[in-house]
Amino acid sequence: AFVSSHFAAHQGAVETRNQNYTQISAQLTFKRPGWKDDSETSSAHHPNVSDGRSIKESFRHGKALAAAEAAVADDETVDVRSHEADEDDCVQGEGMRSAEMLVWMGDFNYRINGKRATVMARVRDYLRRDDGAALRFLLRQDQLLEQKQLGHIFRFLHEPPINFAPTYKFDKGDPNRLAYDSSDKQRVPAWTDRVLFRGSELTRGVDTRPQFHGTQSEARLEGTESPDAPEPALAAEEIRVRAVDYYSIPAALESDHKPVVAVLDISMPVTDQARKRQRATSILAAADRAAEAAEGTPLLHATLSAVTVTAGTAPAAALQLHNRGDAPAAFLLAPTESAGNAAVRGGLPGWLAAHPVRGLLPAGGRATLHLGAHHSDRVSPLQAKLAIKVASLSELGAAGRRKHRDLALTVTCTPLEHRQAQLAPRSNASGSLQHAGYGH
Repeated sequence: AFVSSHFAAHQGAVETRNQNYTQISAQLTFKRPGWKDDSETSSAHHPNVSDGRSIKESFRHGKALAAAEAAVADDETVDVRSHEADEDDCVQGEGMRSAEMLVWMGDFNYRINGKRATVMARVRDYLRRDDGAALRFLLRQDQLLEQKQLGHIFRFLHEPPINFAPTYKFDKGDPNRLAYDSSDKQRVPAWTDRVLFRGSELTRGVDTRPQFHGTQSEARLEGTESPDAPEPALAAEEIRVRAVDYYSIPAALESDHKPVVAVLDISMPVTDQARKRQRATSILAAADRAAEAAEGTPLLHATLSAVTVTAGTAPAAALQLHNRGDAPAAFLLAPTESAGNAAVRGGLPGWLAAHPVRGLLPAGGRATLHLGAHHSDRVSPLQAKLAIKVASLSELGAAGRRKHRDLALTVTCTPLEHRQAQLAPRSNASGSLQHAGYGH
């Protein structure tokens, strides 16, 4: 997550700025498309199961089922939806604490404590003589570092070392590096614009903060930072963020703030698809053997066999799936072999928006399949002949064994302009108005 904030201004408004931090941390959530099922973010790997049970609870070979769901189809089969939901179609999702990586930047407005004359003298010493003592003095008076050290703000976040002069407030257009606020207000120079970050240590429940109080800037000043120490190995699911550089741009004259730049190096896990396929094959083979003795019969039922959608609108058509059998059922939405449609990667037509395209339902489980269509310049209707392929758990790892009936599904896409024309009022011979009917 990347978050940008503007905290309260004024030299003495430290507590108000702290409240800004607390409020944003507690209340900010990120939007996601509203047509995604709510259980997608709360039921790990098993969306749309309506009976409240996870698949692990519904079948004793639960560990194999999670891998089986990911391998219902070949890894090249993907969800082709790319629908950009309108603002009204979005709902609030998770907050910053759940982010695997967080970069929080902005004009936080924390100032440097002290009188302007004292601060200006130290800034002048730093710029003219590269006086490290002057920089250390200023950093010790920095309100952000002070409040962070007290634990009031930016907990678990790191800031790179500050090795540049205060970036606020300058006279616009003046190239003099000491041209700090010559107006009647005579504001005290400050580092108002900052960048802080963390990796996945918070979401993984591990506190990997450096063993010193405050920020890396203070650690360097106190001699407690060890920049040459080797970093520990990256854990399998860890995202690590490291600061490469942190600097300001004094030559920028268009604003009374000098821009601040943080260069970050981010290490994150990447899926090895070849190993994933091998692992899935191995797990499925074991699941096949384990399920033979306990397997019943999946029986998937769909509420509709034909739907009509309108191009350029949010997925609105909802197809209900219900596993009426006594064993888990894997399903996959795919084109029929004789469909003859222009397909994209994943096998589905490029105009079709569908979610989910595959899944695994426990006995008695239900799922909702959302269907829609992307915007198209076509003026004539489009049609896709699809099949909802069904397989039992033991059949997933055995080619040629699938014995369960596919469910036929026909999706017709009506262009938006054609739809509007059908619904528009028109005159009959006697001059009265009537509406064109729109059938499915």
